[in-house]
Amino acid sequence: FGSIADDEQSGVEWRLGLLGGGLILLGLLITRFVTRSITVPLDQLRQVMNDLAAGDLAVEVPFRDGDTEMSAMARAVQVFKEAAMRLESQRWIKANLAALGTALQGAEAPRDFAASAIGHLMPLLGGGAGVIYLWNEESKLLELQGSWGFKKRRHLSTSFQMGESLVGQCALERTSIILTEVPEDYLRIVSGTGEASPRSILVAPILSRNQVRGVVEVASFQSFTSDQQALMEEALPVMALNLEILDRNHRTRVLLERTQQQAEELRASEEELRAQSDQLHS
Repeated sequence: FGSIADDEQSGVEWRLGLLGGGLILLGLLITRFVTRSITVPLDQLRQVMNDLAAGDLAVEVPFRDGDTEMSAMARAVQVFKEAAMRLESQRWIKANLAALGTALQGAEAPRDFAASAIGHLMPLLGGGAGVIYLWNEESKLLELQGSWGFKKRRHLSTSFQMGESLVGQCALERTSIILTEVPEDYLRIVSGTGEASPRSILVAPILSRNQVRGVVEVASFQSFTSDQQALMEEALPVMALNLEILDRNHRTRVLLERTQQQAEELRASEEELRAQSDQLHS
């Protein structure tokens, strides 16, 4: 009987040992699982932070959904990302506005101004074609002064009255217009590989002291982003200011030319009077 009791005790001890080993192994597996469930998301969030710090603002922040501490951390990272995107957007707009202002300062005529403005804006707006109409006070018309990637448009006109067509209507209402359903025959954007109709049209007025100075029209294959629309809105006052400077310089040149002409006429009159006086005394 003692041998049987010893065998039973050994069996119990073996089973207890096996159970204990199983519990230890299970504990190790649970510990590993819990550790990985924490470290892997942390590593991914750490990588996202590194990408954001490196300037990659397009990176997606994971684990934002849920009520866990990890989800709260992920949402905090998302808030940081959105703040960084706003700062980058402001930096991009300000830098390009400064470059636009510098480019327009060299314009000496309306066509030079329009060419510089549309040439600078189009790559930033992602446009495929664009035009600038400037207001002519003498003709009372919006006249085409500059174009970019522009081939043809149905019933193309190089000038519009106030309220006439989309350009004239934009000037009349003094507000920007965005079209997302563009007729197939309205405009064709042409490149070296083909041509197609635009997806979006942006028309914006250039205003100075609530007076229309011109209209910008841009056509694009893509919808305009919020940054692009903000850039256009900020660029309009810059263009208006430079148009005022251009007009002031033009008036100054005209006044100078008239002054010089009057001085020459006065000098000629004095010489003629002197000659007549010499004749009378001779």
